[in-house]
Amino acid sequence: MAALRESFSPLFKEANNILNLFSYTGAFSLMGLKQKASVTSVDLSKTYMNWLYENIELNNFNKDQHQAKVMNCEKAIKEFLDKGQSFDLIICDPPSTFTDGKKRANALTFYQKNLISLLKILSKNGKAVIVLNTYSISWKKFKSTLLELLKNSSEFKIDSEVHLSNDC
Repeated sequence: MAALRESFSPLFKEANNILNLFSYTGAFSLMGLKQKASVTSVDLSKTYMNWLYENIELNNFNKDQHQAKVMNCEKAIKEFLDKGQSFDLIICDPPSTFTDGKKRANALTFYQKNLISLLKILSKNGKAVIVLNTYSISWKKFKSTLLELLKNSSEFKIDSEVHLSNDC
């Protein structure tokens, strides 16, 4: 994770408000809070969200700059869309397989269903970090899926690719 955090660091410095989907214990949320950004973390697990709050306190970050949503990420995206809320930086790091509270899902299916909606809550000139944490899907398949999803959208494109370092 250290190599990924380092490569994403410039994005955090440019963002005033950050959305961390599938936040888990909040490593990316903490990066945003360290930069004094307003951060919204979304995870289905109240246990992990409580762990994130402990991490915020341990690091002496301003908890008033953080909003937690313990809910399904797909529903959160729809809620942000309905409210017209936008973010300068969105981190979406779903586990390879997960539950939405009712049924099992996988990261690729999540992107197929939600990528365009997720990108619509980006502010103008905003950036999204779209992560796939599985070796069962090749980078080529993941990229071709993203490009297929983006083919009808002239406003969104893949800026850069980050691959795991040799130490991972």
